[in-house]
Amino acid sequence: ALSQAITRLSSGKRINSAADDAAGLAIATRMQTQINGLNQGVSNANDGVSMIQTASSGLSQITSSLQRIRQLAVQASSGSLSTSDQQALQQEVTQQIAEVNRIASQTNYNGKNVLDGSAGNITFQVGANVGQTISLNLSQSLSAASLGKGLVSAGSTLGTLNNLSLDANGNSVTSGAAITAINVLSDGNGGFTYTDQNNQALSAKAVKNLFGNSTGVGGALNITASGSGSALLSTSQLSTISQANATPPAGTNTVIGTITGLSIDASTGKDVAAGTQGAITSITVKTNGSGGFNFYDQTGAQLSTGLVGDNSGTNPGSLLTITKGTGGNGDSVSFTNSVSTQLANINAATFSSQVTSVNGAVTMALPSATTTLGKITGLNVDTSGKDVAAGTAGAITSLTVTEDTSGNIHFADQNGTDVTATMTAAGTGLFSVVQGNGTTTKASFAMQGKATAPTISGTITGLSLDASGNNVAPGTQGAITSITVKNTGGTLSYTDQNGADVSSLFTGSAGSVAFKSGVSPISYSAPQLAAFSSIDANNAPGTVSSIDISTTTGANQAMESIDNALATVNNIQASLGAAQNRFTAISTTQQAQSTNLSQAQSQIQDANFAQETANLSKAQVLQQAG
Repeated sequence: ALSQAITRLSSGKRINSAADDAAGLAIATRMQTQINGLNQGVSNANDGVSMIQTASSGLSQITSSLQRIRQLAVQASSGSLSTSDQQALQQEVTQQIAEVNRIASQTNYNGKNVLDGSAGNITFQVGANVGQTISLNLSQSLSAASLGKGLVSAGSTLGTLNNLSLDANGNSVTSGAAITAINVLSDGNGGFTYTDQNNQALSAKAVKNLFGNSTGVGGALNITASGSGSALLSTSQLSTISQANATPPAGTNTVIGTITGLSIDASTGKDVAAGTQGAITSITVKTNGSGGFNFYDQTGAQLSTGLVGDNSGTNPGSLLTITKGTGGNGDSVSFTNSVSTQLANINAATFSSQVTSVNGAVTMALPSATTTLGKITGLNVDTSGKDVAAGTAGAITSLTVTEDTSGNIHFADQNGTDVTATMTAAGTGLFSVVQGNGTTTKASFAMQGKATAPTISGTITGLSLDASGNNVAPGTQGAITSITVKNTGGTLSYTDQNGADVSSLFTGSAGSVAFKSGVSPISYSAPQLAAFSSIDANNAPGTVSSIDISTTTGANQAMESIDNALATVNNIQASLGAAQNRFTAISTTQQAQSTNLSQAQSQIQDANFAQETANLSKAQVLQQAG
């Protein structure tokens, strides 16, 4: 008893070995494990608080930079600033963007970057046992290239296309228009929906006719996504195109149809500016009495120059397509006025003597021997059918067209060399030919002029745009009211009514006016373009790294990008703040748990000094008493 009392008093423990209290020792040891775990969890939580405070400090600085960029964007969007003023503001924006990137890449806690996304999802062990953790998501990069993206909510109006005159199906009309304006709205997923001036949804047919497929290609109105992610809309309203589809009736000089709205050179078939003296402005198609056709201009003069081509939108095409089909097809002859400018300088052969009308269809009788159908002169093309300069060595200057006894068409150049293969190669040849089947010639050929350097000039009128291409009220001082388009050698140029260059408005120069309609701009007949409207439909604002406030349009887009960036930063700060509060709560809770467990453990394991002192005194007295 004396030895036990001395041991307990000297150690302060009631249980110094399993022999003292086996069950009590096990309980006390288990409690100590919990106490140690809780204390370490509190320490880990405090580390989490420190990491969050480090990240929050960096986020606060990023917020300051973003707020400054937005302030500069608001300033730059003011019409009172000159271009040089806006460019000066952009210089500070560039530095602020660089600072955002520096903070994102260099904010570090204990060797771990916390704002560049590399930290990922961090798990903190805050409890004494497995699974008692808190996760902190630091996978969002705060670099300028990662901030600013977003989508406009569904139903938000992105802009309005005005000055339209369309029927319910989206076709151009001159009177009784059902659609005079189109509102472009966001569908909430980066796409668009459309309503008319009465806020009624456009019919599916009208949307298809006007906007083509989902990418906006193929209709009169187009949607083009720019590099920054903004979706840009514009309309290029081509004048009405007349089309006659008919089987040549019997008789001579029966009018099949008239193609209007033209302005082409009578000798070359190429587009020329409206009002050019001697230009062909319409073509009337009449029967020739032999199952074929004759063509007359607006003065009644018969045309000898063939104007034939492909208007599929794939090949360059021309102003008139003549297709002779097989028997039994009631509409095997068609005449189509297209909007192409790329006509070759040709004189097409006349095939009326070879054509007969059978049961309302056009066929070509097979010759008993190889027959010369005609000769095409005035050419200057290479072996692939592309136009070359006059006098170019090896150029083809004429083609003799023959038909063999199987109905196949052949071409020979001025030297008698057969060039059928190269002249009719798919997608590259000068001609589109459907060969015979041994019974009849299934089709005649159509010229696909491939002039490489046509020159067109025309003026788009009825505009009222500011320097950035945005619609402004008619009569606004300094507004662009017309744009002259020139195509020289395949290069388009654009000038306003004062002769000032406005090429920055057009697609290809980061502008807001998309100048296309399912085919490349070079294929447009500029004199046939009417007034168009354009709107900036910022359906998917770009990132902070792409911000450029040196233009008014760019400044407006910058505000949207910054608002999205601030929303992202605010969400992260809120998430970090909530996590910090959790860490603080955990520290307080687990410190209390540790204290209570320590008290309970003490009651089991620690010695009772008063009792042990009494036991020691008793043992000493008994020992002395012997």
